[in-house]
Amino acid sequence: MTKGSRAGERYPLVRERHPELVAELVRLLRDEGEPKLAVAVRDVPYHGACDCGEDLCRSIRTSGHPGSGPYGEGHRCVPLRPDQGMLNLDVVHGRIAFIEILDRPPLR
Repeated sequence: MTKGSRAGERYPLVRERHPELVAELVRLLRDEGEPKLAVAVRDVPYHGACDCGEDLCRSIRTSGHPGSGPYGEGHRCVPLRPDQGMLNLDVVHGRIAFIEILDRPPLR
């Protein structure tokens, strides 16, 4: 069913809301030599859409952000090479914390 419960909350998985996106991420992560993330992205919880207000942003929060600053120690950005737009993952201590989706059509 869903993962990502915290303090009584249950979050749907990103793959339940956007299966085509997750399939694309799996393929791109494999292409980039990131097999562990390619497996992990299948079970990433959907915490909500980014609320930055930018017209071209379709990004997805997959965890709580540590505040208004950077993620800090253990963070790395994994840029991917999609056919259209930009896809980047913020990974913190091996866990996908944010899926940055820019300059792409709205998600279905």
